Amino acid sequence: MSVWMRRLVVAGAVTLALGMARAAEAHSGPPYPIISNQAIGNYSVSVWTDPDTTDDGTKAGRFWVTMYRKGGEDVVPAETTSALTLTPTDPPGAALTERSSLLQDASHQYAVLLLDHEGPYHVHVAIAGPLGPVTLESDVQATYDLRPARWLMALYILPFALAGFLWVKLLLRRRRS
Repeated sequence: MSVWMRRLVVAGAVTLALGMARAAEAHSGPPYPIISNQAIGNYSVSVWTDPDTTDDGTKAGRFWVTMYRKGGEDVVPAETTSALTLTPTDPPGAALTERSSLLQDASHQYAVLLLDHEGPYHVHVAIAGPLGPVTLESDVQATYDLRPARWLMALYILPFALAGFLWVKLLLRRRRS
């Protein structure tokens, strides 16, 4: 294999690795429960959240509502809906309301809201359906997503990619001699 062919193979491998890394989006932390298996009315409800805030108007406050019939793992009727209302508490502000959309079935619902600043928010979950209406309350602390920008990730990776390139080059040179 010629020197140019080896360089082409290494360049292709690095390009492929960086291309694949672009598709993998990191996360600053896993979602966490704010309500866990709370039995209320005819439901057993859990609410998980990933309360990221943004300055650019992107909706990043994610909420997952999971509901089952009380006392079992039975799926709730298909007509069951949930809506989340978030109210900033420090500083006080206008309430934000979003109806949840279905994920797999009525027992698994998802809502995304715009959280425009860090700080505490009061969460109000309203569930309506054939099993009756219920409401739940909780609080959440919104934070900025701590992932660096993609171009900054490339800058962080550059020294390691260069060190790897030089190491491979040294190994190939030693192999020839």
